[in-house]
Amino acid sequence: MGVVSQIVHQGGCNVLGLNKYIYGLTQIIGTTTGHVKPVIDMHQRKTKMMRESDCFIALPGGYGTLEELFEVISWAQLGVHVKPVNSLFIPSLCDVIFFYVFHHKKKKNYAGGFA
Repeated sequence: MGVVSQIVHQGGCNVLGLNKYIYGLTQIIGTTTGHVKPVIDMHQRKTKMMRESDCFIALPGGYGTLEELFEVISWAQLGVHVKPVNSLFIPSLCDVIFFYVFHHKKKKNYAGGFA
């Protein structure tokens, strides 16, 4: 994410980092680019991210990235936002999940759910 934020910033766009605040320290690895805001927890991070972002692009990551991506998709389904959502994942075991999500997104088929 650091390289992407540097390139975006060099291109003249705004970059905002939302880092979790723990015991007086923010979790920052490497050099920061743009503006960094501390957040108390992950829910506050996702809420601020949703409010401040123009679009959502998930980069290769782990379970936390998937969780954030699915929450943003869920918020779009519920009409909380109408911002573009996409991912730049490389082929992996998550391909089936992404095919399902984006296949149904394109068809606007949001029926179904959990019981």
